[in-house]
Amino acid sequence: MIRPGFLSFEDRRELEACVRRHRVDHGVARRANALLLLDDGKSCAQIAE
Repeated sequence: MIRPGFLSFEDRRELEACVRRHRVDHGVARRANALLLLDDGKSCAQIAE
């Protein structure tokens, strides 16, 4: 089970920047967003929807 809050402040900031950048590969941005949602406490099933 993945527990919320596993990302450090710096990791989270870097992933958020990745999601916001428009020039980043769309697949990379989606994976970064999934990690952020996991860190927020969403389940894998919720994120997959």
